[in-house]
Amino acid sequence: MSYVWTRAEITALLGETDARRFFGVYELVPMPEQTAPGVRELPSRDGQWPGELRIRLPIERTVQAV
Repeated sequence: MSYVWTRAEITALLGETDARRFFGVYELVPMPEQTAPGVRELPSRDGQWPGELRIRLPIERTVQAV
């Protein structure tokens, strides 16, 4: 199972400061319009399209920067 988020949802949960640090490590990757035959497009939330979280690479440099 996967969960998708918008930048606004993550920021609302974490607050501005922690969200900035969070997005220094994780990247919000937009979901494709259609992931598989028969799968509908995800609706936008708060005017933003949801995405999956991915760790920014290379991880060693990313962690040092935060």
